[in-house]
Amino acid sequence: MNFRSEMQSLCFALIRQMATSEVPVQQLALVDCKYCNRSFTPDALDRHQSACMKGTFKNRRQFDSRRQRFEGNTFAGWRGVGVNALISINKIK
Repeated sequence: MNFRSEMQSLCFALIRQMATSEVPVQQLALVDCKYCNRSFTPDALDRHQSACMKGTFKNRRQFDSRRQRFEGNTFAGWRGVGVNALISINKIK
């Protein structure tokens, strides 16, 4: 038996053991965030709401994937040029 099959059989054995065990699942009371309506435990809700409140009221500008692709590229100075012009320049070189 190789290492991978040993680990796989061990994992399956643990899963079978967990599935057949009679451990009660603790029911947690979840509370909704008033900014994004996601559910959290009461102790995690305080941390989340302080971070969520900061991000909720910011107006983010739209992400420009075209600009992101050109950054750090040989065509970084060619932002205003269309794709067809770039293709024809590559054929000339």
